[in-house]
Amino acid sequence: MRFEAKGLVPGTAEAFPSMPTGYARSMPFYPLRAGTITFEPGYLLRRKALDEIIVAYFDEGTYHLRIGDVDEDIHAGQFMIADLSQPHVFSSVTRSRDVYMHFSGPMARMYCSLITRRSGNVLTLDDPEPAVAELRFVYDTLKNGTPIDDVRMSWHIDTLLTELATRSVVRSDGGHMADANGRPVRGFAASAAAEGIARVKAFVLNHPEQVMDLTAMAAMANMSKFHFAKTFKAFTGVTPHQYVVGVRMDRAKYLLCYTGDTVGAVGRACGFAQTSNFCMAFKAAVGVTPGEYRARTAGSDPVLIDNGRGRAAE
Repeated sequence: MRFEAKGLVPGTAEAFPSMPTGYARSMPFYPLRAGTITFEPGYLLRRKALDEIIVAYFDEGTYHLRIGDVDEDIHAGQFMIADLSQPHVFSSVTRSRDVYMHFSGPMARMYCSLITRRSGNVLTLDDPEPAVAELRFVYDTLKNGTPIDDVRMSWHIDTLLTELATRSVVRSDGGHMADANGRPVRGFAASAAAEGIARVKAFVLNHPEQVMDLTAMAAMANMSKFHFAKTFKAFTGVTPHQYVVGVRMDRAKYLLCYTGDTVGAVGRACGFAQTSNFCMAFKAAVGVTPGEYRARTAGSDPVLIDNGRGRAAE
């Protein structure tokens, strides 16, 4: 349907609602409405709260978002994503046009939070076309009343959010990646940073027993230590040290639960030369000692793995 409001270019505002059923609402994501709007300069909208998420792509002009501690312009070629459950203000700096979707679902707020923690509310993608295509698919489906399975619609929204999460150009402080002059880094440079972080993560996952300090991890990612530490946290939400400890503790829990290795052997397999240091680190991370964890997770007659062969616990 079309609608009119102060500050909107007449005849340009559209909103096509979805009527999600109980089954649709059980999907990870479901749309509430989608549309397109052209805003006049000076448009202003203040709202207290809506229990939904918005994703919008601007192909014209400069728009402005104020929500929480975010106060940022959105330019043509950028996406905006925001959790509207907190007070927010939208305004148009110049004549602006967007295509948008409001959505919800059991996973909506968590995924929105993941994206905004990593990249902020205003996103520059190294290749926006796949995400634009998914957003326009939802818009066209609702506009045309095209029948679609709820599972497939959820998948399209998931794909859109995945594009936003993985193609956003990230900088070390959680916004867009920038060079030394503050200019956005796009294409190869952004991909190289992502690939560097992925190399380090893969190595730690496959070799938790090896000691890697910040210098070694930064070298593997082809970054300075300072840039690596900031970029790693922007991509993962944790520091390199927290990531290493988390991987080691996950490996330790697996070995304690599914093998008959001694506590000392488990510690060495997770990068701890001294059993006492391993026990201290494990209790700090998990809340119980390795022995207590093994006792809690063991069955009445657990089958343990010993050099690849199953044997009953003694």
